[in-house]
Amino acid sequence: MWVGATLVQRRGSVGELSQASTTVSKSNLSDQVADQLVRMIIESGLQPGHAIPTEAELTERFGVSRLIVREGIRILTAREILVSSQGRAATVRLPGSKVISQVLEFRLAFEDVTLNELLRVRESLEVDAVFQAAIRQDLEALAEAELALSTMSRHKKDVDTFISSDLEFHQALARASGNRVSELMLDSIQDLLLELRRESYRGRKASPGGLGLVLSAHQRILDAVVAGDAGGAAAEMRNHLHDTLSDLSKSAAKPALPGQRLSEAKR
Repeated sequence: MWVGATLVQRRGSVGELSQASTTVSKSNLSDQVADQLVRMIIESGLQPGHAIPTEAELTERFGVSRLIVREGIRILTAREILVSSQGRAATVRLPGSKVISQVLEFRLAFEDVTLNELLRVRESLEVDAVFQAAIRQDLEALAEAELALSTMSRHKKDVDTFISSDLEFHQALARASGNRVSELMLDSIQDLLLELRRESYRGRKASPGGLGLVLSAHQRILDAVVAGDAGGAAAEMRNHLHDTLSDLSKSAAKPALPGQRLSEAKR
């Protein structure tokens, strides 16, 4: 049970906000409760798996109805910050990349975001990741990258296995970087890049050298990282991603980003 002092925020408690204006909507109060809860979790040092105060305690503390508190908890459950279960206090959880991915996809639906822009974000993340991975030498993560590359090599004709192993290769290198923010951000855009990877696979398969060139590029990246050649690893990753863009330009079907498909459907 949380036994800290009554939560007082710079902008006032939820109860104070509700008293200041009789026109505040229920949804606004629920959002304010959610914001207060996040601050409470952080300031109280609650860890994943720890229970937050009960609905009754939060109702008294925030000066709002139990319905508002329940809605605030539901908001944080949707954001993967809390895990809620019937008859028990909600517990803290560590959000994954899915929430960020959903936000990005929704934003893509309403903004002019190009393929080149998305790939530039990927490039900035992955080039730095292999640079840091070459310095850190995380042997476990590098072994996972090597295993993924071996699986790609054995399943060149199986598009799903090849692509999933490709994802595992890049994710392992991101883990090897030791930068958890970089790993989280890269993981969050993987769903958006999935169709692009399929088109890259088709484009490369139809080009001279085929998928052998893709495997060779991955091997050069891994070799440079294992050798501790940070600059070489960064250069190899940058070249590989530029080749990916070239593959996409050669593909007969131009892939639409998930958000772009939604945007086009609304027209």
